[in-house]
Amino acid sequence: MRDNHNIFPIVLIVAAALAAYGTSFSGGFVFDDLAHIVRNDSIRTLWPPWEAMNSRVEGSVGLRPLVNLSLAGNFALGGLSAWGYHAFNLLVHALAALTLFGIVRRTLLLEPLRARYGGRAKDLALIVTLLWTVHPLQTESVTYIIQRAESMMGLFLFLCLYSVLRASESNRPRGWHALAIFSCAMGMASKLIMVMAPLIVLCYDRSFLAGVGPRRSVAGSFRNAWENRRALYLGLASTWFLFAAFLLAQPPTAASSAGFSYEYVTPLQHLSAQPGVILHYLKLVFWPHPLVLDYSWRVPRHFMEVLIPSIPVIVLVALVLWALHTRPRLGFLGAFFFLMLLPTSSFIPLADLAFEHRMYVPLAAVIVLGVVGVDHFFGLMTAPAARLARDPKGFAGRRWISYILVIVLGGGWGLVTASRNLDYESTITIWRDTISKWPINPRAHYNLGVALASEGRFNEAIPMYEKAIKLMPDYPAALNNLGIALGEVGRLEEALGPLKEAVRITPAHVEAHYNLGNALLKLGRVEAAIAEYREALRLQPDSVMAHYNLANALAREENLDDAILHFEEAVRLQPDLAEAHNNLGATWAKKGDSKRALKSLHRALELMPDDPRVHGNLGMVLQEEGRHDEAMEHFAKALELGGSKP
Repeated sequence: MRDNHNIFPIVLIVAAALAAYGTSFSGGFVFDDLAHIVRNDSIRTLWPPWEAMNSRVEGSVGLRPLVNLSLAGNFALGGLSAWGYHAFNLLVHALAALTLFGIVRRTLLLEPLRARYGGRAKDLALIVTLLWTVHPLQTESVTYIIQRAESMMGLFLFLCLYSVLRASESNRPRGWHALAIFSCAMGMASKLIMVMAPLIVLCYDRSFLAGVGPRRSVAGSFRNAWENRRALYLGLASTWFLFAAFLLAQPPTAASSAGFSYEYVTPLQHLSAQPGVILHYLKLVFWPHPLVLDYSWRVPRHFMEVLIPSIPVIVLVALVLWALHTRPRLGFLGAFFFLMLLPTSSFIPLADLAFEHRMYVPLAAVIVLGVVGVDHFFGLMTAPAARLARDPKGFAGRRWISYILVIVLGGGWGLVTASRNLDYESTITIWRDTISKWPINPRAHYNLGVALASEGRFNEAIPMYEKAIKLMPDYPAALNNLGIALGEVGRLEEALGPLKEAVRITPAHVEAHYNLGNALLKLGRVEAAIAEYREALRLQPDSVMAHYNLANALAREENLDDAILHFEEAVRLQPDLAEAHNNLGATWAKKGDSKRALKSLHRALELMPDDPRVHGNLGMVLQEEGRHDEAMEHFAKALELGGSKP
């Protein structure tokens, strides 16, 4: 079978992707982008590549070496300019779309589908691909940068299927089989949902490849598919060793957000929520509103909340099983949908019960079913099935219906997608959007508070933290940040309450102990502050700021020896902490050790040459040393910079 080298579908698919996602390039880094890109040291170097593939960020991206390598490539080319990251995401999405086009088109040209769809294979494949490309549900996988893990996995899954399909038509299938196995491995290195790929290929083989290819090998059952392509399936199954290796290699802390060790959601609770989640996904396919970055989907609280959505999902699963037995080609679409959702929509506990990016690949099955179903329906209306192949009027009628479908539905979805991309412009815009659509999400209120506080807008952040706490009273991070924000606006007495509550809920919360110490120190309760700093250091001995602020508190109590010990530990852990060098120098000066004082203060001056406090402290020490001219120079510089002689 020879390819039709018409370039028009390729141009149209790429143009549709650019039109829908052109507005995404103005977006910045949001949500998990901050941890996995902005603060991810492992992407700062591209060589050696195995170092770039080894993410040291806590969380699941550590299991996605290919994703981390791609981020390192982006950083090498453009640093933290978000434009390049968006361009890569769009490139992956466009390639995935082109591969999907090839799969659908070639599948419709297989026997016996060719008799019914052969004349319209390219048109139907183009419609499916355009609708899938511009669908608003895809924005979370394309516009939200770190979710390139989903689109990269999708690209490699489609490439794996495409390679198996091409192999079935080839006299020399080994090369295509090797590409399929390689693609499966690359998909596994992108996201572990790729674990389902060998099963999906097996279902596709059994459903579509009977009697295909030069050898006319029959694959009408799973057994025959295995027997006829055993080497292929052994190769695909070998990639499961990668799955196991990535799981075993994850840091122990990463496991706390997924898997059976996750303590906040039981397997039964996770399973009970998924029927509602699946129905919500399906609703978004046909009516993509509201689109929400973060649902913080709740576990059902009552039996009826489980029963009502479970009934239609159980019916759908039963229909898929029936179709696999009686109409395997139709059944494959259902199996594809449920198999791709199985790892995240089953009994395996995950911290997040629902995310829209999980529909990136399953969406293709729903759109194929919808497009073929609509084509079949209007085919019955325009011409009898037996005359379709030779009835140009019936064929033309269906083609015009196809064009109208793409223009109306695809155009509408594309406009929604272009508009949705603008919500990702900044952390503030995306969290405001999330709250407006899903106001019961405490994490959205918290993250909006964090975004506002990062810009110094503490008065606006405070009500966000308070709302998060109202929705989730035992939210230690929100309590801690509320305490910080209250302290920043001078409401120190009020800050003590949430900080103490955060410590009560989570006694091992290092930041809460540290921030409580800061508030107490500002209120002049030095002994209580010292106790909180010491507890923070007991929990985390290498906390630089806990050492630094404990030293400041000890210095106020004239416990100079202990203060010096903690200042020195702070600068050992963070040699460029200029404030610690300055205060260490001032403390040595109090002890009468001018030599050590000058050493620390000169280091502080190197790090903060325009800080009046450093110049003032240097002036005092030099004056004590009798070096009056030098002292006057530093006093003058301190006054010039806005300070005063200490």
